Amino acid sequence: MRILAQCLIAAVAAASIASAWCAPVQRPHIEAELIAEKLALRPGEPVTMALRLKMEKRWHTYWRNPGDSGLPTRITWTLPQGFTAGPIQWPAPRRINVGPLTNFGYEGEIFLLSDIQVPAGLAPGSAVPITARADWLVCEEICIPGDATFSVMLPVSDGAAAVDPKWAKAIERTREQLPRKLDGWSLDAYLRGDDLVLRLSSAEARATRIHNLMLFPEGTSSDGQRVLPFRSALFGVAQLRHDEKPIGVQSVAIAYTRLDGIPLGRYWRPLFAWFGDLDLVPHLWQMTCLGETEAVVTFFPPVDIDRLGDRKKLAQFCFSQVSLGVQAANSGRYELLPRLA
Repeated sequence: MRILAQCLIAAVAAASIASAWCAPVQRPHIEAELIAEKLALRPGEPVTMALRLKMEKRWHTYWRNPGDSGLPTRITWTLPQGFTAGPIQWPAPRRINVGPLTNFGYEGEIFLLSDIQVPAGLAPGSAVPITARADWLVCEEICIPGDATFSVMLPVSDGAAAVDPKWAKAIERTREQLPRKLDGWSLDAYLRGDDLVLRLSSAEARATRIHNLMLFPEGTSSDGQRVLPFRSALFGVAQLRHDEKPIGVQSVAIAYTRLDGIPLGRYWRPLFAWFGDLDLVPHLWQMTCLGETEAVVTFFPPVDIDRLGDRKKLAQFCFSQVSLGVQAANSGRYELLPRLA
């Protein structure tokens, strides 16, 4: 069930006090709320919005890379003309072990920040709605999908907007947990047999003692997790012409996303891929015996070799499209896909 949570900004002019009010949305094992960092918008200045998720004890939601199973939280924005929303700013996750699976996510309370770019032409004294739909997966031993739609009405001010005192410290703590560049450090990676060896080094910090180092892969690259580059030789047919016109080539991305209703993770995806020296027929039989599967099929607009120049560029272009389609389907981030006119 979906509900629309109306979040209002109330200003008490006599005392020059303002406070943000938004009734949290209750869902099974989780509480959700959309928060504006500031109590008003200022034309031309960005405002940070935060999706607050508070899970019950032992329940968790997922990071941008959920790990072996799970699904990342998604936010879909509906904004007035001239406004644009940035991506989710993901704080550092924790490892969550579920049986033999290793997941990456959050327990307790988490704030997912997004910056909203505000146009310069807003009229002071007006009010602007900021609407967002949030989709999440909350899990313990079982997983329950949830969603809610929020609408925050923010006034427009011609002066500096105050931050909401109720959430200022929590949002600032979240910013401190965001990944940031390690200046002066370098990371090298190489294979040693079947092991991936990572070497973190710094010429300027040789005396630094690292007491606790945890690595979280933002992406995956093993079998079943990525699209291998397309061989340009396979696009030789695109050089043929029909009625003096080039042959069109249409990219199609197919990604298996769920098994018996549960999102697929890194543990299961190789079972839905065909790679290496696998015998196709037995592999397909094994795949069909796993259970009911769901797939996302993405069709991209046709292109031709005249538009891109040669078959190598055509192969690279189609590879980029299919990779984007698979990434969007596996992560649930459909905003990655280009919008068609």
